[in-house]
Amino acid sequence: MTESIMQNVKESTDVLRALRRMGISISIDDFGTGYSSLFIIPKLPIDTIKIDKSFIDDIDDRVQLSMLKTIIDLGLSLNLGVVAEGIESEHQRQVLVAHGCPVGQGYLYSRPVSPEAFEEMLSAAGESGTALLLG
Repeated sequence: MTESIMQNVKESTDVLRALRRMGISISIDDFGTGYSSLFIIPKLPIDTIKIDKSFIDDIDDRVQLSMLKTIIDLGLSLNLGVVAEGIESEHQRQVLVAHGCPVGQGYLYSRPVSPEAFEEMLSAAGESGTALLLG
């Protein structure tokens, strides 16, 4: 889900709880760029926050890096999964690892692929999924 769903918190929370009862994991996509309220985040039935690519693009900017670290720490302190989106370079991956981000996605790992190619990638990674871990 994107942060825009937080504009109607009560209705969104009810829907998210129903989805979780069905066994569906919930992630907030593009975290840090929209309507998220730090007051509301702990109340939402979510499993993961996905840090928006804009924070990764400017990873060498001191202010952006400070914001990125704060988002990582927030997610981890709330026992949420934390995923960095848009990783395109080994340098970005190393900075994220150094700041405690456990999981990432982006062109560094793979361009978009067909469902068949994705199945092959999963088979190659094995059940551990280690190809998706940053560290």
